[in-house]
Amino acid sequence: MANWYNAERYADPTAYHALTNIEREQRRARNAKERSDRKKARRKANRAARKAAQQNPAQTNNEKGEIDNEADNLYS
Repeated sequence: MANWYNAERYADPTAYHALTNIEREQRRARNAKERSDRKKARRKANRAARKAAQQNPAQTNNEKGEIDNEADNLYS
């Protein structure tokens, strides 16, 4: 975590803002990857559900054969 003061205990706003921006970019990239991973997992589950629905239409959750998972929709 970035510190406002340098090693000599003087305020160093330039370095603080630079390091804070880097940390923010890293956090955004990490969050974007997590969102992407959740989307991939949801797509994979939906493909499997559609395939299962084609093989046995009596067990579908909805018309398109997709899994309805409200918890995933909260975080996307």
